[in-house]
Amino acid sequence: MRGAGSRGAGTGMAPIIGALLMVGALLLGGSACAPDGAADLDVNAAEADEVTWPSTVSADGIEGGVPAHLPIPAARTAPQAVSRGLPVRSSEPVEAPLGFGRSATADEIAEWDIDVRPDGTGLPPGSGTAEEGVPIYAAQCASCHGAQGEGTPAGWPLIGRNPGDVFDFNESLAQEERRVIGNYWPHATTIYDYIRRSMPMDRPGHLSDDDVYALTAWILWRTLLIEPDEVMDAESLPGVVMPSADRFVPDDRPR
Repeated sequence: MRGAGSRGAGTGMAPIIGALLMVGALLLGGSACAPDGAADLDVNAAEADEVTWPSTVSADGIEGGVPAHLPIPAARTAPQAVSRGLPVRSSEPVEAPLGFGRSATADEIAEWDIDVRPDGTGLPPGSGTAEEGVPIYAAQCASCHGAQGEGTPAGWPLIGRNPGDVFDFNESLAQEERRVIGNYWPHATTIYDYIRRSMPMDRPGHLSDDDVYALTAWILWRTLLIEPDEVMDAESLPGVVMPSADRFVPDDRPR
């Protein structure tokens, strides 16, 4: 019985061993399992600097491992190649080997290049006051951050100051029990930056530039840093000094 059992076990293991051998061959880059025509694309990176991709598709829909449903230009090349003809990663723009994708246009890049620096670089045209920000805050922000910026379980509090603007955090935070814009944000300009890029959380980018100026003014007014009718814009906002402005130091470590 032991002999029969051994034979049965051996027979049962054969498919598993065969599958493992096939996987091993694939991992080692063997071309025996490659589709028809793929072997012709095998290139050693040390021997070739350029690979030309096929420009036609065979009847079965695949030539050189390129799916037939993708558009195939007449001549597609990559500046470098690795085994099996795939281009290596590079920071240099290259034509997509699979025939789709393109470089972003200057206008498309500009839509995302909206960061604002601490010194105000990047602030857009427009303006707003805290008075204008009251209805915008109520409609766009209060559901998460509270009617007066006090915070809710869904959103962090926004409004508050350390008593006397003393930054002994062990004591001050024990009284305030929170880090908020008024005690932990070094630049008024980057309040604008954060709101513009990230808020509202479910619709970032939904607010106009004027709306963001008005919301920034509302926060600064509620933090007792500006008057409710004081206009915030690209010129005035960088001039608002935050209570914690001198509590941060530049990170000048080598990169």
